[in-house]
Amino acid sequence: MPISLPPGRDQDVGLQRITSAELFPAAGVPLHVNKPMHVGDSALHDHEFLEIAFMVDGHAVHRTIHGEQAVGRGDLILLHPGQWHAYEKAHNLVIYNCCFGVDLLMRELAWARTDPVLGCLFPARLPAAADRAKRSASQGVMALRLEGDDFTRCLAELEVLRVLLRGTDTALARGDIVAHLLLVLGLVARAAAADR
Repeated sequence: MPISLPPGRDQDVGLQRITSAELFPAAGVPLHVNKPMHVGDSALHDHEFLEIAFMVDGHAVHRTIHGEQAVGRGDLILLHPGQWHAYEKAHNLVIYNCCFGVDLLMRELAWARTDPVLGCLFPARLPAAADRAKRSASQGVMALRLEGDDFTRCLAELEVLRVLLRGTDTALARGDIVAHLLLVLGLVARAAAADR
């Protein structure tokens, strides 16, 4: 059952928007991986790029248009562009955030949108450049779970990406970066297929 924005927040009032220009380098691969710790509540926000949040440790309540869900180690949330979300009541929640631009889906990963396994992760319709700040009802939120070796492998690949992005000219390491991202996406897509 869909929920409305929290009381006092109608449409964009109080909703923080994170843009691609704020997060991604001006040149190179539009990908950002970080590993923050959340304590308490985070601001309600949306973004014009895709985000996959991997819960590494701790716990919280994750709020989206689909409602509230308790999250902890092994949970992951995939958010399409324009989907708002927030973490509430977070207790030492450590997350790998893997954010990538729609541009990546139109260039390096264009084929993946129609791939029988990977395609389920991506929006059916990519927003045009002028419309990326708008939310669309056709975009979604996916909650999944990774366990065991798949979870361990995924975290290892995310750490490789985080280090690569921090210390490398992404234009020079494009192949390496896209390869590691594909390994992460493959693990997530197989978890999605098993969840159906």
